[in-house]
Amino acid sequence: MATADNNDLVFYPAFCFKASPTHFTWVKMAAVDVLRLKRRAEFQDQSTYFYNNHPIRFISLIGLIIARHELPTRSILTLDDSTGATIDIGTISTFRNKTQLQLERYFIIRDINTEMRFVDQRSRFLVEVLSVPWRLGGDEVERLRGEMEDEEELVEEEQERVRRRERRRVEREERDARRIQRGWEREERIRAKEAGCCRDAGVRVMREIEKRRGVGE
Repeated sequence: MATADNNDLVFYPAFCFKASPTHFTWVKMAAVDVLRLKRRAEFQDQSTYFYNNHPIRFISLIGLIIARHELPTRSILTLDDSTGATIDIGTISTFRNKTQLQLERYFIIRDINTEMRFVDQRSRFLVEVLSVPWRLGGDEVERLRGEMEDEEELVEEEQERVRRRERRRVEREERDARRIQRGWEREERIRAKEAGCCRDAGVRVMREIEKRRGVGE
């Protein structure tokens, strides 16, 4: 169910995130606003942060790389976008209570027009989307809940199909193993019978030889 905080912001269940304008997209933000992102303990996915009640996973920034710190397994780049804050950069994470970004992709900006267009889009998104609480009607929440339940049912059906296929595979292998075992046992009986016939024939031959020797003497 949806929860509210002291600012009367409603935080919708994770199954509602697909209806969010921010969760499944790269959100253009300023570094100073990234530092305002918060996590919510009631959500299991700790890779999702919130600006007001907007769920955010991926962030797009523009600025200058002002520092590079080399570690044994990675490099840490610090970005300054002239908004009054700097940040270590890509998907959001927290290290030692400090917000960092894990770099996923980057592009070199080669002209001021591209930069100004990004800043304009970032500012518009902040004013028109991020600064306005995200709201869903009760009917929309129930529709999304129904979709989640349908998806869970489909997942359960697929898992049951996988289990049935696995059972059939195991049963088939067991049948094959039994068939091979029966074939081997049948061949063993035939070989034993043939060996017995050979022994009997050998005994008869030896008796015949001994008999002839006795007659010759």
